[in-house]
Amino acid sequence: MASQVRFQEKTIEEFYNPLLFLVQKKNWIQRQQDERMKLSSERHTGQTDEWAEILRSFYDGYILPLRTDIAEYFKTKSFLMEEEPESFVQFLKHDAEERPLYTLWRDKHIDGILEAVDWPVNLESDIRKTQQRLEAELRALLKLPPIARGTGAETRFEPGGLTEGGDQSRITGPRSSHDQFLLEPEVANS
Repeated sequence: MASQVRFQEKTIEEFYNPLLFLVQKKNWIQRQQDERMKLSSERHTGQTDEWAEILRSFYDGYILPLRTDIAEYFKTKSFLMEEEPESFVQFLKHDAEERPLYTLWRDKHIDGILEAVDWPVNLESDIRKTQQRLEAELRALLKLPPIARGTGAETRFEPGGLTEGGDQSRITGPRSSHDQFLLEPEVANS
């Protein structure tokens, strides 16, 4: 029983807790990026140099580094995974497909209309469900009371709670995805 308890603690401490933190942080920052880009697009009627700079700043400074950290957990701590929901696979596909398209757009100013797998809107909730189940099982093994959790938006982000449909980037207008990086002619020629 002691080894089972220790492994469950390790699974929670070294995989699910840090992974949940990183995904939540990415989602919060993504929401800020989306709002700022929308404001820029509305203010300047379309995608301008400012819009492109906002995208580059958020992606290079926050989004890509966080996704690198998330991928590192799947790479180095996957032995601690309790289960592998489709959202885990979708994340890896999204990162592998979308990252090079963004880099091509950023570095070479080549517009991309190729589609990549969307960000998995269920990733955060899938991680949270497993983390909470494991915590409940561990607390039961240790004969501890359940964890009291807040239920409102003031205590934690819930997928779909801040934007309809969860974490869907709105960087290219009506299509809601992370996978297209388009430059209007005035940006491409500047």
